Amino acid sequence: MIERPWAELVFHVLAHVSPGAALAPSLHDPCYVEQVAALLGGPKLRPLGEDARVLEVLLGDVHDAWLRVQYLAWLFRSPEQALAVGARPLAALRPDEVDRPDLLPLLCHDAAEL
Repeated sequence: MIERPWAELVFHVLAHVSPGAALAPSLHDPCYVEQVAALLGGPKLRPLGEDARVLEVLLGDVHDAWLRVQYLAWLFRSPEQALAVGARPLAALRPDEVDRPDLLPLLCHDAAEL
């Protein structure tokens, strides 16, 4: 597997979430999704598909929810750092466990927890 920074992984997932695409903070990109599907198979064939479906329900067409979930990209610098605390709710994380503790209060909602 290719190592990518945490932010890139978060944005990769959000690019696959289509409802709310008309909202300014949406990151849905049909061209990107098509290119990735050509390389890796469609999202429904990967675990990403289920995550995208759940995020579609949780984010819906709520502008602030779309905006806040993007803060997750800046919470950690690496996937390893996120994985080290991933089994715990965001509200339970200590400031010293994240790179941007100021974002924690903004991320305490269902979509960010996913």
